[in-house]
Amino acid sequence: MQDGSVTVETRKRGPDVWCFRWREPGADGRRIHRRIVLGTSDELKSIASARKTVVWNQARNQRQRHSLTESIDDGRRFVAALSAARAY
Repeated sequence: MQDGSVTVETRKRGPDVWCFRWREPGADGRRIHRRIVLGTSDELKSIASARKTVVWNQARNQRQRHSLTESIDDGRRFVAALSAARAY
């Protein structure tokens, strides 16, 4: 879990979601646990596609200083475009 972890979480309503969890140092030196939803299980069919979203976002975040939330949103659009291209 040094680079974070990708897991599936079930929801009471709606489809399951893929989540990315990581830790980062806080201002006081303590670790802060973070979590962000990558997408639904309908959008991301496998753990490989969920991990690609995270890797793509991390690489983009290094090139441009975006917040992680902005990067994840861009990654969702990227995966959706990839899925749409494969459907044809």
